[in-house]
Amino acid sequence: MLNEFNIAVNRRVLLHSTKFRINTSAFLNTPVLLPPAVLCGAIVVHINNLKPNITMTNNADLFLEISAILTGFNKAELQGTGMVESYFNCVSNTPSAAQKANLDFFFAKVQAILKETKGDEQALEFAVSDQLMPISAYNNMAQNIITLWYTGNWGPNVVSSQSYIQGLMWDTAEAHPPGAKQPGFGSWSLPPL
Repeated sequence: MLNEFNIAVNRRVLLHSTKFRINTSAFLNTPVLLPPAVLCGAIVVHINNLKPNITMTNNADLFLEISAILTGFNKAELQGTGMVESYFNCVSNTPSAAQKANLDFFFAKVQAILKETKGDEQALEFAVSDQLMPISAYNNMAQNIITLWYTGNWGPNVVSSQSYIQGLMWDTAEAHPPGAKQPGFGSWSLPPL
């Protein structure tokens, strides 16, 4: 079953022909982290039965790859924000062993999906939608990564002032963050797009 999310302002993602639609109102204004007891209970089963094997590439590369897939922006555009390292560090700095294990399993699943689909865009979109996007999958890691890139927030916190300025929501809405990245002199005289 495909889990698709819709976003009204995300014209850029639609232009990039991705099947992922984000309903920011559905999860931006609600807590995105499960209680630790729920997380630990789910992870214990995985830890006892599986060992993540991440050998193909490192987690930072996988983070950039899955970020491009989830956001609809290509890797060069994401790197152009200057936030890749900061966001990866934000995602990687997990306080508990259970959360670290959850992150390792998430990256192992991303690697497996990339290996299985081998460039087949339709299969890739289906696999990501089916295995990473369900609300309970990996403690909502895919949704949290999308929120991180679009708003600069990780959970209830803004990562930094730069993350707010570089949020993809501004490019998506063809706007600029108030007080930053001004469009230039006389831009007000041109009709909106």
